[in-house]
Amino acid sequence: MKKFTIMFGLIFCFSAQAQWIQVVKNSDKDAFFYDPSTLGIYENYRKVWTLVNYGQAMPKGTEKIMSKSIYYKFDCQASRYAVVAEISTSEPGGAGKIVDRVQASEDKWIDLSSNENLLAVSKAACSR
Repeated sequence: MKKFTIMFGLIFCFSAQAQWIQVVKNSDKDAFFYDPSTLGIYENYRKVWTLVNYGQAMPKGTEKIMSKSIYYKFDCQASRYAVVAEISTSEPGGAGKIVDRVQASEDKWIDLSSNENLLAVSKAACSR
């Protein structure tokens, strides 16, 4: 729990100073960003904070969210990813009310080929 609290505290420390770089905007007008200042390089892996600003409010339980900040781990050789943590917020840019927080296992791998938007983010992170 302590690790979880520290991780979410860090996102608020860097969110005001984040260097969000837009990678892709899809047909639904959802914009996908990553922050290269948070990029960690570990042999074939990359860990990085990303941001999705939704073109339209997305339902989350009884509330709606406009953005999600997600800490990903990318396996640059095997073309897969794992979600380490995510924070859903009521306003674009990771601002507003925190609607949901999730901490996940960075060992639950998902194939990137099924997600074109995330594939673009992975390529940006893995090219560094």
